[in-house]
Amino acid sequence: MKWPRELARLKPLVYKILGKYWLEAFLQGVSCLLTLNIFFTLLSFLEITFSKNVIIFINLLLTAAIGYYLYHKRPKKEEIALLIDKKLGSKERLLTYFEFNGEGKSPNPLFNHLKREVEDYFRKTPLKLTLEKRKIIINSAIALGLTLLLIFLPLLGEGVEKNSFFQGIKEEKLEEIQEDIDYLKDLDEEFYNDLIEELELIKKLMEKGKSMEELELLIREWQELLLEKREEIKEVLETIEKLEDLLNFPDPSLNSEEIKEMLEKLKDLPLKGDVKEKIEEFLEGIKEGSLQQGDWESLGELLKEIGQDISLTPIEDLLGDLHGNDGDDSDDSSDNDGSNDGSGNDNGGGDNGDGTGDCHSPIGEDGQREQEFTFIPKDAQLKLEGTGEDGYTLEEILKLNPEITNVPYSDIYREYYIQGLTSIKKGEIPKPLEDYIRQYFKAIAP
Repeated sequence: MKWPRELARLKPLVYKILGKYWLEAFLQGVSCLLTLNIFFTLLSFLEITFSKNVIIFINLLLTAAIGYYLYHKRPKKEEIALLIDKKLGSKERLLTYFEFNGEGKSPNPLFNHLKREVEDYFRKTPLKLTLEKRKIIINSAIALGLTLLLIFLPLLGEGVEKNSFFQGIKEEKLEEIQEDIDYLKDLDEEFYNDLIEELELIKKLMEKGKSMEELELLIREWQELLLEKREEIKEVLETIEKLEDLLNFPDPSLNSEEIKEMLEKLKDLPLKGDVKEKIEEFLEGIKEGSLQQGDWESLGELLKEIGQDISLTPIEDLLGDLHGNDGDDSDDSSDNDGSNDGSGNDNGGGDNGDGTGDCHSPIGEDGQREQEFTFIPKDAQLKLEGTGEDGYTLEEILKLNPEITNVPYSDIYREYYIQGLTSIKKGEIPKPLEDYIRQYFKAIAP
């Protein structure tokens, strides 16, 4: 842009106006390019991708188009003159000067007078030009926002993709565990009742799971339950096999003490209620010494019937489905579990555990909860009224302290259940106590 030599004093103002324009133009161009690349990023989330060279070419093409457009939209001399007149209060002297001094215009006798008047005016006038910065601030904020969006959008996409992957795995595992539950119910709901209840609890916790770590821990617990059930069935079959060997003697009564011991062990294992009743009858007969040869044969037939009804195949099939038929890992796990048979039998203080459970467990015989639980933090400061000589009921405590019921019991339970399972997996719980921990959480399940 050529500027008249006699108005050279105004050049700093001209440069200031042009600088502002090109700064705004630069910010607008950057915003356009950022918007384009954000669009490409969003398309990639929809699996619509372009090669790197294509993206670079489109960016260069858009840059050239923006540059061409902004160059032709730059302020002309007349526009600059009008802006300076407005800011300096020169009453369009400068604009009139350019109108008379335009290219291709015939000389005007008044121009020389106007020229001297304009030069004199701007020589005496302080050249202070304050330009509006509002557009620069807005364009800078837009460009910064788009830059941050372009930076964090891929991270957000990774989070969405990760969450989508987690939800997919979660839904898949929920379907699998429900299939296992339905399969066991169809097979023999009474025999597998304890396992079904445990799997239903794990399914409920899976539905509330919020992280892959929780899901993996619950899947591992699912596997442990199946392995434990397999070991129980193995123990039943081994006990039956030993009993059959003892009954094959010509006079089984000679082995009555050993048979009695094995029947006691068999009675404590997971069997149907009517089968346990028959075993009790045989135990009574052995204690009284009243069993005849026909009774021993009936016991053999009962054992044969139990052996036919019980099989490792269903549990093996479920383990195979859960772990892709990785038999080696399953065998290793079962060996490790099996090495704790001694502890298992001690736990089998199971009789005492079951008896105590019937008296104090919040789960009734019909599977219905007899009472509801309320979580009260150990550091909670409870407000109580009166002397409390006769104690306080839970209803009274909750009425006086409504804030302690804000956290749903199921959320508290899930947190502590996960902590318990984690402690078991890390070996922080002694082996003989692991079953007690599981039974405890089963008893207080929401």
